Amino acid sequence: MKHRVAFEPTIGHLKTDCHLKRNRLRGTLGDKLNALFSAAAMNFKKLLGFFLALLLHLLSALLYARPMAGLACPA
Repeated sequence: MKHRVAFEPTIGHLKTDCHLKRNRLRGTLGDKLNALFSAAAMNFKKLLGFFLALLLHLLSALLYARPMAGLACPA
């Protein structure tokens, strides 16, 4: 039962967010492929979120960067 608690939220998100409930593929292979595609979609969403957060962090670092003391621009 302890392991079940860890996986139930993930399966719930797969059913609601990644369309695991609706299976349009035929047969046993279709069931397996639908689960695989749903899991891949969930992982892809997580990866895109990570890259978006990284991009925002880099942009904020570039925009709010202060010039370093001791570096003078030659005139």
